[in-house]
Amino acid sequence: MLSGRVAVGDTVELPALRVARPVKGIQIFRRPVGAAAAGDRAALCLTQLDPAALERGLAAAPGSVPTFNACVACVDKIRRARARWPKQTPRTLAAHARRPSPAPTPSLP
Repeated sequence: MLSGRVAVGDTVELPALRVARPVKGIQIFRRPVGAAAAGDRAALCLTQLDPAALERGLAAAPGSVPTFNACVACVDKIRRARARWPKQTPRTLAAHARRPSPAPTPSLP
């Protein structure tokens, strides 16, 4: 866990699936526990969730992680190697995202 805490009975949101589910159980190093806090490596058992739908991922407090369907990004090509890559080689794009700052509010005279 990166921050906060979670306990059995709490509701967590899975932003990747866009669903919120209650926590049925928590395990730390294969031992059942009642709660987990920041710094713990924990496995969450969630009710009504297909295990094949998500193996690892982000779980957060409901509504705390904004999600979006599309974005506009400015990407610069980075030269990594002189050799040509085969077409079948998967490529990974690393990017930094930041939320645009809000428009300034006009001041009244």
